[in-house]
Amino acid sequence: MSSCVKPLMQNKANPVVLLHGFDSSCIEWRYTYPLLEEAGLETWAFDILGWGFSDLEKLPSCDVVSKREHFYQFWKSYIKKLMIFVGPSLDSAVSIDFAINYPEVVEKLVLIDASVYAEGTGNLATLPKAVAYAGVYLLKSIPSACCVLRYVLFSECHW
Repeated sequence: MSSCVKPLMQNKANPVVLLHGFDSSCIEWRYTYPLLEEAGLETWAFDILGWGFSDLEKLPSCDVVSKREHFYQFWKSYIKKLMIFVGPSLDSAVSIDFAINYPEVVEKLVLIDASVYAEGTGNLATLPKAVAYAGVYLLKSIPSACCVLRYVLFSECHW
């Protein structure tokens, strides 16, 4: 149900696992991923359940617990060793939640431009639901996806 970019090589060192921001996908790491691999690091880029290229047709519940457990099952199936967990933006909250619940699998936690709220989303909580849903709809719309794909296809990135 989720997509990921698997490493070209696996080694004994603990891997780097990259999450992405809320309105993005594992493609967010298209420039960083090859550099990490060239440095000899086993690197994974993972789409969190419900975000990125998740299969929305078969999507179960998508709450915090579902995201955590889904990623844990992925970790148990493929990674199976301590990891360096990288969470940017809103996925910082996902990575913190995961590290708190499964400390035995996270060697290091790297937060980039963390968006973590202890008491909800602050002033965004007062946003009318229709506006919030319209924003999410726009981010997941076909024109928005086409803009991203055009950028990805015609940029000078070499995976």
